[in-house]
Amino acid sequence: MTWPHTLLFIFPLLWSGSIASAADTAPTCIVEHGQRTCGKVALTFDACPTGKPDEYDEKVIDVLLREKVPATLFMSGRWVEKNQDRAKSLASQPQFEIAAHSYYHPHMMEKTDERDKREFLRTQAVIKKV
Repeated sequence: MTWPHTLLFIFPLLWSGSIASAADTAPTCIVEHGQRTCGKVALTFDACPTGKPDEYDEKVIDVLLREKVPATLFMSGRWVEKNQDRAKSLASQPQFEIAAHSYYHPHMMEKTDERDKREFLRTQAVIKKV
């Protein structure tokens, strides 16, 4: 099986129990893929406006919580602003890692590096505030 060549920019939201400053502009690392020999997978889910009513799947979250399955939840800034109580609830679950998706959910490869940076920093600021 071949995977599409994509890069994931990791902007730290939580680091050693404290929230990273929005002034921290450099990504922690760029991840292309995990180890291919360890037999593990990382579950990631998005919570973001897509123009469809299913921008967040409560049933999936219910299963993850019930089965105590860890996952990374990528939240867009607009989604967090619109769903503050839900975002706070998800962030309170120790099995979930919260990560910045983007703010407007553009196709990042079609935007400039500066625009991408603004998207992530704005989202990080919104998540920190909420």
